[in-house]
Order: sequence, then structure tokens, then C-alpha cells
Amino acid sequence: MASPFANLVLMAAHVVVTVPSGHDGLEELLAQAHAAVARHPEALNPRLQRAALYRQHEEWELAGLDLQAAIKISGADDPVVMLGQAELELAQGRAAEALPLLLELLNKENMSLVAHDRLGRAYAQLKQWPKCIEHLRAVVQEHPEPGPQHSIALSEAHRSAKDLEQAMAVLTQARRKFGPLLPLEDRLAELESQVGRHAEAIERITHVLDDAPRKEFWLARRADLREAAGQLTLAHIDRLRALRLIDQQQIQNEQSEATERLRKSLQNAIQQAKAPNDEGLSELESTSMPSGTGELGPQNPTE
Repeated sequence: MASPFANLVLMAAHVVVTVPSGHDGLEELLAQAHAAVARHPEALNPRLQRAALYRQHEEWELAGLDLQAAIKISGADDPVVMLGQAELELAQGRAAEALPLLLELLNKENMSLVAHDRLGRAYAQLKQWPKCIEHLRAVVQEHPEPGPQHSIALSEAHRSAKDLEQAMAVLTQARRKFGPLLPLEDRLAELESQVGRHAEAIERITHVLDDAPRKEFWLARRADLREAAGQLTLAHIDRLRALRLIDQQQIQNEQSEATERLRKSLQNAIQQAKAPNDEGLSELESTSMPSGTGELGPQNPTE
């Protein structure tokens, strides 16, 4: 088991090399990093931070130059510098080049957890699923405070290895620990659908719909599951309802880029599907939408 001090070192390593996942604000952060390097040209952390930002921009050569400068400052065997080099290789899809660095990191004091995590990613790139699973399982078992994201990564590795039952077992155990978090419920429903447990998958997302803040996304999700189960009429109706909610948001000027993508996806699916007849639509609307309310979806998911 890792010590509390090891966990602090792990978090510190993440602080040094972690930057926002999207490009929003990266230019401003880069400007700040340039200023930090100019103020402290012999300091390690500003170089590593700027290298990570360059990596996010896919400026591989510039990232490499900062890492070379970091090696001159702190040495090639500094664990955080090694981690930065390995992450640059992984970001370029060069897992084979990252492996020697990461395997060496396993033996560095207080670096085994982050090494296991990155080794899992590296072996995933190489599609070597048994080794990927081995390292991601080590993260879940050895981390002092494993989060749901660690279980999700391990489950995805089992899924990629075509072991769907084990993928579900990992998520089910995480659900018992963390509760019915939306990312867990979504992935469990997808896996249940893939193994033919369509009713359980649909019921799971129906429960999510009760409390979900953005019902249009979950209606679309349930529509996909219903389509996979052969419930084409119900899938069509869920898509119509999701589209109606999006239209209401447009009137209220609450549209987002993700919502617009969903709209286009729903419109394409609706156009390709055969619409239910008026009688079937009327009957389903009457059973799932209480009269006098504008709320969509089943009011009691167990019915």
C-alpha cells in the first residue's frame, strides 16, 4: 500500500505536468509560462509547466526543447522530468518509446502509482490489454483514495479486451462505493445493452432521467438503448421529446455547442426512422405525460 507521503508526491507530480484538457485559455497560460521562464530560467517547474502547455498545443518540438532544458537543470533521472518525457511520447502516440521511461519510474521512490497509471495508458495504445489491465488494476488497489475515474479506466480496458462481464463487475463495485454517479450509470447501461440485458439498461437510464438536469441528453441515450432492443417506436418518441426540449431551450437562448450537435444527431435519426403512427404516439404520450404538465418522460420509472 502507498504511504500518505507517496500520495502527496503523486499529487505534486500531477500539479507540475497537468494543464487544462481543452485549448480554452491555453494562450493566456502560455504567456504566463513564458514570463515565469524568463524570470527564473534555471528553475525546473516553469520549464515543465511550459512543456506541458506546448504538449496540449501539439507543439511537440517546443515541448521537447523545454524538457531538454529541464534535463540540464535537474538531470535525466529526475522522476518528474522522466514523467514529462513519457507523457510527451504518449501524447504523440509513441507508447513504445514511453515504456522504458515508465518502467523505470516504477522503481522510483513514491512514483509507482503515477507510473502504473501511465503504463496502463501506454499498453492501451499498444492494444496489449492484459498488461494494460494489470497496471490499471494496480492503481485501483494501491491508490490511497481511488476515484470513480480509476474504475472507469479499468472497466474500459476490460471492455476493449472483450471481457464485458468483468467490465460490468468493476463498475458495479465502483457504484457500491461511490453511488449511482451518472458516468457509472451511463457505462453500465451501455454494457448491459451489449450483453443483451436491454430491459436493465433501459430501466437504469429511466431512473437517471428522474433527476438528470439535462434530460434531452438522457432521452437521446435511452432512445439509442431502445433502438438496440428493437423498440423502434419508443426510441423514435424519446428522440422527438429530446428535440422538443432542445427547441424550448433555443427559445430561452440556452443553446450550447454540445446541444447543437445533439440536435443534428437527433434530426438525422428521426429522418432515417419510420415515424410511429398517430394512434401509437397518442397512446404512449398519454401514459408517460400526465395531463396538465409539461414535464417529459415517465413519472415512475418502475411502472
